[in-house]
Amino acid sequence: MSELGSPFVKKEKGGAGSLDSTNGKTKHHKHHHTQNRLAWIDLIRVASAFMVIFTHVCWRYAEAPPGSIPDSFWLFTKFFDTLFYCAVPMFFMISGYLLLRRQNSIQHGFFKRLLKIGVPLTVWSIIYLIVRGWTIGTDLMGNPINFYNGIRCILTGNVSAHLWFLYAIFSLYLVAPILRSYLKSATRENKIYFLLLWGCACFLCPILFGILKILFDIDKVNLDFYIVGGHVGYFVAGYFLGHRTISSKTCLLCFISLVSLALITTLAGFVLSDLEKNMWSFLVYRLQIPMALLFFVVLKYIGNTEFYRKSASSFVISRFAPLTFGIYIVHILIMHVVGDGILGFSLNICTFDPWFSIPLTVTTVFLLSALVVWSLKKIPHSHWILP
Repeated sequence: MSELGSPFVKKEKGGAGSLDSTNGKTKHHKHHHTQNRLAWIDLIRVASAFMVIFTHVCWRYAEAPPGSIPDSFWLFTKFFDTLFYCAVPMFFMISGYLLLRRQNSIQHGFFKRLLKIGVPLTVWSIIYLIVRGWTIGTDLMGNPINFYNGIRCILTGNVSAHLWFLYAIFSLYLVAPILRSYLKSATRENKIYFLLLWGCACFLCPILFGILKILFDIDKVNLDFYIVGGHVGYFVAGYFLGHRTISSKTCLLCFISLVSLALITTLAGFVLSDLEKNMWSFLVYRLQIPMALLFFVVLKYIGNTEFYRKSASSFVISRFAPLTFGIYIVHILIMHVVGDGILGFSLNICTFDPWFSIPLTVTTVFLLSALVVWSLKKIPHSHWILP
């Protein structure tokens, strides 16, 4: 996932797999394939893909009200659901860093990137509609699936819930040349100001307006932050944080803040069990902004450490990283295949004890999705549907 090119950079001194100045060969043969890759980008890609699968596998339990399942299990699923809810925003941030730092003109590379999103979006929308028509017979709105309704579903984004990311990233690609020009000339203070406005527009103001609605019965406060709203902030934040050097102290502070936010939100939902579900969903949705920024900083720091870059984990993760876009697209299909017993066995969070079923199901779906994507990529010209 993320920007649909590989995260390669010019040779960096001291980086994993850097070239030996005497013979031009890599110092660490087992990391030869990671030469010139940004290890932290691979780490965020794979971690985010795994987090997405976790939230989708556990969503029924995560949405269950307190008391309907054992308390310990409710706290566990709600905590990690809150913690991992920021997975897709981190994909936006990676896309922003990789795309906005490039200097390609609109004529060279821009429309090609749009095709790299538009073609997979169209093809996989058709595939998901065919599968849904075969298994269920109706679309997400309950209408029968036919040619007319299929086109309407694709145009309105009502094919499969998780494909919304492709629509959003396509829109961001359209404004990327404008953002690139702004970021190229903007000062550090100006970029920070943009991000602060975005944080106000998408995090602080909605919460404040919600409080005002309760206190004064106001449907809408007459302030419009539309120009700095939406997912564009993740794009700019990824570019900004991607170019910052993260200290160990900053990483530790962000990690503590990240865990504390998820823990406080989880405990609040448990104690205030009568909290209105819509209000709870609203709160978790808004929290994904600070959670994404904090998670991004922590993973970037870990992925940049010499210990990680020379570890076996870096080697393994770098092999999965190019598959993450495909993993995201196909994992819903794999979840149904595994859960419905099409392979001769049924595996979901209720198959065994949930404490065992959850990690087993998430890992199985992730690995099978990766295997399917890896196999499809062996087909000639498959890069058009799985960049």
